[in-house]
Amino acid sequence: TVILDSYYTTRTDAESGDRGMTGFVDAVAVYDVPMKTLVEVMLDYENHATFIPYFLRVSLKERNVAGDLVLYASGIRFLGFETSYTLLFNIRMEHLGNGAVGFRNTLAKSVDGKVLEHFTSYYFEPVVIHGKTMVFIRYFNRPGLRESAPGMVAVVSFFIPFATKGHLSALIKETQRRRGSE
Repeated sequence: TVILDSYYTTRTDAESGDRGMTGFVDAVAVYDVPMKTLVEVMLDYENHATFIPYFLRVSLKERNVAGDLVLYASGIRFLGFETSYTLLFNIRMEHLGNGAVGFRNTLAKSVDGKVLEHFTSYYFEPVVIHGKTMVFIRYFNRPGLRESAPGMVAVVSFFIPFATKGHLSALIKETQRRRGSE
């Protein structure tokens, strides 16, 4: 079960006066998957588009000690039509206390200019429940779109909980699939 909270609203950029949309989604869950495999799945950026919904294309541009530079095209395709946005993220993995691992994804560039700001984080911590080690996950996503059409907040507020659960479910299913092949 995923416990989720989200909130979206329109916003006006103080510098440009552009109206856009901002908000957040914050989700927590506990899964019976191996932490090591889950981290490997997270770091396998170039395969994310093969199993994470709405990720159309993903490519690792650079990997170094400061973090990874990853290009994501996210959106939908339907009957040959595609609507998407392309973002370049700085992704930094950190080993935290108690065996926890965190990923901080900060927007380096909105390639197509559609996104004003975007921050995503993942927190994974091993927890013991009824004598079994599992993984506690916290996922946080705060996008800021440059433009907002009428009704967009209502659509996103309805859609995001399903998309977030689908995103986490896809990560877990891929982790389980890889655990089965170990």
